[in-house]
Amino acid sequence: MLTETEVYHYFGTTYSSRGSAYQRGGRVLSVRFVPSVPSLVGQVQGSESKPYDVLVHLQENLASIRDVQCSCPMGGDCKHSAALLLEAIRSKTKAAPERVDKPTAKQYLDGPEEETEAKLSPSLNAWFSEFSRHLSAPKARAECNSSAALLYLLDVGSDQRLVLNTKLAKRLTNGTWGKLEKIYLDRISGNQEYLIDEDRQIIKLFVASTRSNYSYSNAFPEVPDICKILLEKLFSLNRCFWKNSSSLPLTLGESKQGRLSWETRDDKKQTLKLLTDDESDITVIAGGPWYVNPASSTFGEIELPLPPEAVRSVLKMPPVAPQEAAPVAKALSKVSAKIPAPYTNFTTSTVKVEPTAHLELAMHEERQDFRSYSSKKVGRALVSFDYGSKFSRQGDTSEVRSVKDDKITIHKKDTTKEAALLKDLEKYGLVKQIKTYTWQDTEFAFPEESQMAGLNLSKKPYPSLKSRDGR
Repeated sequence: MLTETEVYHYFGTTYSSRGSAYQRGGRVLSVRFVPSVPSLVGQVQGSESKPYDVLVHLQENLASIRDVQCSCPMGGDCKHSAALLLEAIRSKTKAAPERVDKPTAKQYLDGPEEETEAKLSPSLNAWFSEFSRHLSAPKARAECNSSAALLYLLDVGSDQRLVLNTKLAKRLTNGTWGKLEKIYLDRISGNQEYLIDEDRQIIKLFVASTRSNYSYSNAFPEVPDICKILLEKLFSLNRCFWKNSSSLPLTLGESKQGRLSWETRDDKKQTLKLLTDDESDITVIAGGPWYVNPASSTFGEIELPLPPEAVRSVLKMPPVAPQEAAPVAKALSKVSAKIPAPYTNFTTSTVKVEPTAHLELAMHEERQDFRSYSSKKVGRALVSFDYGSKFSRQGDTSEVRSVKDDKITIHKKDTTKEAALLKDLEKYGLVKQIKTYTWQDTEFAFPEESQMAGLNLSKKPYPSLKSRDGR
């Protein structure tokens, strides 16, 4: 008799686990045993409104699977077929009749044996012979004998769409991957020795479903079912990674509840973002919403109370300017209560940022006069002020703004503290320079040699000043 072990062996862990979830969730609408073939037929409710028709041919001993067919895009090796078989096993559907003879041409053509056989041509007889042989052959996963393999690297595009990059690499003796060579899916010949059947199926399905999209030739298609098939096949290979092959291969994780939230930019415009409760998750769109967690190398679906098409539309929503927030909130309340309203009121606070002063001692070449090429080295003390990352790209800007949710924070440089620190340096005998060698620093010249003896910066420690090399 057929067992669950045989189902998991035939479909693999990924599809069998999904099929088990479908079976336990009551998605198998009907299952019937047909002893004359022998086979199981039935319907399974998938993600579409119309259920999928499933046909499973069994071996004559009823203990193993010959072939599976399904009306879903995968055509058979899918969670729907696994669900039907698990339903038959767990509900103890009668599937153990008397041993039946091997199906003949008569049984396939549904007519009297004598008349059917008399009408068959030699070519049809040869076809039935080959067809029966294929049905009886045990299913075996093709393995690649080449040391090279195709690696699949997932990434996210600027519009949150999931993209697929492919590399060719050799597996090293220590189990890691060697130098990666970029390769395009649509340029791979199906007879390459480094490909196995699953690779060929992925290439064929991906290229066919993205061929019309020239702008995003490596982006996943917008059809949810095709994306699910592609991702399940990719993860089953153990050669699919997030961004690069130095991480662990991605595995299919549990689905998570998602939420929509407004993110306020520094210019106070708001954009709608898809998030999960885990801050380390990255959200992407592949037909529908998905998350990837680079830390755990897991990839899973995000559940939202919206159709996939609506989610894709939501994430394409243009930024909302401050003056548009109230009208957008009103319009959203009429369209959908499942999308939060943008922020309409902001509170503002000001924070003064103290600088960290850096002191660098440098030597410069100084020409004696314009008629002479001779020069001498002169010492300079260069002072700069560090205000941290918020001001790192702001040049001489005295303040920057940051926005989080409905709160605006103005970060202001403490220029009074700057002036006080520079004034203190003059007490040590250093002379502030008008003509400078660098534009970004304040320069001080050392006193005349006769006054150098009285200059001792270390005599009285000045904790606010630190040299750039840490001394």
